[in-house]
Amino acid sequence: MTDIPFTLMRRWPGNLWDIKGDDYSTLNWISGPDPKPTETEINTAFAEETVICNWEIQMEATDRDVPRAIEDIYDALQEDAQARVPQITRDKITAKKTLRGQKP
Repeated sequence: MTDIPFTLMRRWPGNLWDIKGDDYSTLNWISGPDPKPTETEINTAFAEETVICNWEIQMEATDRDVPRAIEDIYDALQEDAQARVPQITRDKITAKKTLRGQKP
């Protein structure tokens, strides 16, 4: 099923038209820069718009998920770094004692 009004608004903006429901035979092309599209052109455009809308929805979902994934990676790196601080501190103390000739 084709959503003619949706398709006309997306693909033929700036044109003035009237339609009853979703019935192409009732499409009255009043005025605008474009000639009245054929039913086949509208059906083809609707199929393309469906693909585009699905892609846009997927991209929006991806845009929401990417920052979350980055935050998760950052959090994991922070936790890993914090876990290493005591070991790094111990390593520095050992290195200083070694340089001073003390037993570590």
